[in-house]
Amino acid sequence: RASAVEMKRKLCDYRPDITQASFISSFTGALLSLKRSGFTKRLVVNDHSSGETPVRRGWKRLAFRFRGWWVGRTVDAILPVSHAIAKRDIEQAFLPAKKVRVIHNGVRVDSFPNPPRPVRVIVRVVFAGQLIPEKGVMTLLQAHGRLQSSGIIKYELLIAGKGTQEIELKSHAEGRGLERVQFLGHIDSVPELFGSADIVVIPSIWFEAFGLVAAEAMACGAACLVSDAGALPEVVGDCGRVFPAGDDESLSLRLRELIDDPVERQRLGTAGRSRVERMFTLKHSVEAKVKVCEEILGGK
Repeated sequence: RASAVEMKRKLCDYRPDITQASFISSFTGALLSLKRSGFTKRLVVNDHSSGETPVRRGWKRLAFRFRGWWVGRTVDAILPVSHAIAKRDIEQAFLPAKKVRVIHNGVRVDSFPNPPRPVRVIVRVVFAGQLIPEKGVMTLLQAHGRLQSSGIIKYELLIAGKGTQEIELKSHAEGRGLERVQFLGHIDSVPELFGSADIVVIPSIWFEAFGLVAAEAMACGAACLVSDAGALPEVVGDCGRVFPAGDDESLSLRLRELIDDPVERQRLGTAGRSRVERMFTLKHSVEAKVKVCEEILGGK
């Protein structure tokens, strides 16, 4: 992480009118010092941070409320990538609501294929992401086990990704005799995988700031099944199915419904692609950020 000295050294020849920061907390002292010491005139922070903020009580709540007010005096705009994050920024981090503006993440839609999906005998269910506990892959395997025990066999489960939980997940699948599940490891083309999927499952159990993988799957026309962690329901809207995070029984029921209903899968896939084109394009995201910068520079 860059120190205040390093940041200032990089900016000293430019002294920009406005600086946008991403993947750096609004509360980072080195970042705030850029404006307080005059190395930038305006400061905008994009908030992509996942994870819950602890509920603080008593004197800690008062201290964090003061911290939010103090930081709000320096930062010109906070741009969370979802309304879920905006709510957290205002209600738990105590940043000033008037400076919080939601700008969703964007995807380059034309990079994601949306091929026709003929009804297949074996439905393809896909997960792609890090194999870490927070992503809820164990919940997906447990749901898969429930379906297998119920005699639901007309689908395959493909799991793409690497991570610290990989050995545990493979051992779980092997130890319980789970069939029709493949661990693909790292793949070079997620769009190609999603383009071949009938259903994409995002079973996260931690608070997702946005859930870019959901937007990418929707852009490919796959039916999305997501947990209610963080902003995932916000991303899919009424174009996906939602289940309680960590609830493998509920996930198995929702998954079975989609496996058995090709018409609904097609409807969700078509609606999801349209939703991405309306709300989550890279062009829309960039234009919204430019507009915020113009307003900040023009208003002061």
